[in-house]
Amino acid sequence: MIPDNLITILTPLLTDEEGSRKFPYDDATGKQFIQNMTLKGNLTIGIGWNLSGNGLPDDILQTLFQRSMDSAYTSAQSIFTEFNVYSPSRQAALIDMIFNMGEATFLTFNNFIKFIRAKAWIPAIDDLENTAYAKELPHRVADIERLLGQ
Repeated sequence: MIPDNLITILTPLLTDEEGSRKFPYDDATGKQFIQNMTLKGNLTIGIGWNLSGNGLPDDILQTLFQRSMDSAYTSAQSIFTEFNVYSPSRQAALIDMIFNMGEATFLTFNNFIKFIRAKAWIPAIDDLENTAYAKELPHRVADIERLLGQ
């Protein structure tokens, strides 16, 4: 562990030199990474964290995962006023969908949402089965449909 006296010197020094970036960037050019961009250096994030060479540590992955699940849970509660009355399996199915596609895309599933609000589980499953989402991710949707049926 780095001694506190060195942390006091290094933190402002490295933060100033590296910058603090919330989005991945090319460390050779400083440009924010965009899809199909050719990197000249390493894909980097935060304060000089080399994603290309290091990936993310497990504790950071778990923190990000937990935050994403919490966000999807909060979204589900705001979309469905009776969410907490649904069975844990049904709650998990809805959280899974929101986690995967994001709240904005989930909200485009108007008929599905209407069926869920009415607790019409079979029509909701049937509606979901006929979506592009089901065709793109058949294994995931099969899990969601199974959970909705419980």
